[in-house]
Amino acid sequence: MQSHQIRISLVENIIIKECLPDQIEQVLELQSIWAKEQITIGFVPATREYLLDKLGALFIVASDNGRVVGFAYATAHISKDMAVISDGQRYAEIDDIYVLAEYRSRNIGGRLLDKLIEASKQEGLEHFYVYSASKDTDNILSFYRKHGFKSWCVQLYR
Repeated sequence: MQSHQIRISLVENIIIKECLPDQIEQVLELQSIWAKEQITIGFVPATREYLLDKLGALFIVASDNGRVVGFAYATAHISKDMAVISDGQRYAEIDDIYVLAEYRSRNIGGRLLDKLIEASKQEGLEHFYVYSASKDTDNILSFYRKHGFKSWCVQLYR
């Protein structure tokens, strides 16, 4: 029973909000950790300049007592030649979502995604697109399906 209470308090301490410029260094560190985990095929950490350019309503962080433990960001686009979003429609492409390994399975990724979707809708973006090169395809599909996403296509390699 006591460990359950500890887990609840850890989740309650997580703050999900828009990323601030002074948090970029922590996001860069998380991207470095992500790359070392080798859980995503072809993942290369972004540059500081790239992340600074992404700052705004569509760049969300999860923090635990000031420490960034996860992040998510998206880019607004206008659709063209997409089978699932009509031409001319604005949509948010979810670029990255990452949560430190020790914070996973606590719904932090889900909360980041929910906040990103909410922020996107406030920006007038009603449609969403995500691409993933995760090595754990089954988990990724399950995660996004829980949030209302549907599969569009499948790419395989050997």
